[in-house]
Amino acid sequence: MTESSTIELIAKKFGLQHKSKGFGPFGDDAVTIPCAGPGEVLISSSDSFVEAVHFERSMGMLSVGWKSLVSALSDVFAMGASPSSYILNLIIPPKFSEDDLNLFLDGQLKAARHYKVSLLGGDVSSGPCFCVVIQASGYLNKIFVKSNSGFSKGDVILTGAHLGHALLGYKEFLRGMEESEYVKKFLFPEVSKNLGPWLGTLNDVSSVTDISDGLFKELTNMCKMKNLKVLLEYLPIEANFAKACENLKLDSAKTALEGGEEYELLWTVKPDALTDFLKHYQMKYKKTAHVIGRVGGDLSDGQKNGVYYENQDLIESIKPFEHFTS
Repeated sequence: MTESSTIELIAKKFGLQHKSKGFGPFGDDAVTIPCAGPGEVLISSSDSFVEAVHFERSMGMLSVGWKSLVSALSDVFAMGASPSSYILNLIIPPKFSEDDLNLFLDGQLKAARHYKVSLLGGDVSSGPCFCVVIQASGYLNKIFVKSNSGFSKGDVILTGAHLGHALLGYKEFLRGMEESEYVKKFLFPEVSKNLGPWLGTLNDVSSVTDISDGLFKELTNMCKMKNLKVLLEYLPIEANFAKACENLKLDSAKTALEGGEEYELLWTVKPDALTDFLKHYQMKYKKTAHVIGRVGGDLSDGQKNGVYYENQDLIESIKPFEHFTS
């Protein structure tokens, strides 16, 4: 089973496809929980980081501490909220050194201070391998909540990032290239503190998600949600990235499509608002947002994944990002 098929089995077993009573649609990056205050919701997300699945100790426990928290916070940002707190649960194997634990906690503390989130508590237990489980939360007015399924036919798909850097960094890390800028992005990824909350305030932004599972997988998820095609028109690839991929005999376009753990945002904008949106984005962030494609028409029966690109052979060769397979 894969990560995706496991989630689908749980959703079917518990009837999670049809949420009710204001808790938001199943399948979003985080859940929305109604609060006592008028119009306010709690955005909450749970994330696991398991040794030999999501990380190896050879990455360095400082990186594991940082990355595990950033990956959890990215889901809250993707809902349009700013995370404010988190709960930390640890499973620690026998003979786990105090030095490794201190490095892990240093990485967590550094990330918590950078993103201004407070550790509220948690639990510690013993187990066969090191495992981190984080529940991250933040409050938001419900009118600013962004779902990952609010898009419709004709909406424009954008991102603010050049993609594939984390996967390239992982490949370089395996080759001992620890001083590479891409290795640093793999070990110590960052998510924008204010992009998600800003997108949440814009009515013409119809959906937001993060790219933690890779661009290709996020695009195919969009197809499945609404039974619509995705017309991919452009891949944001830097020249230096393409050259670094070439040095490792990697296809830069394939790396950009497959690579997970980016923790960048992907969003959709109504087509008649695109020109104004691009101007406002340029003014606010002093860089250009990348228009990578559009939401197309209905999928036909038997279509493989719904993503269409000028190089369709490349699309057919993509292996969707999975944290684990068996």
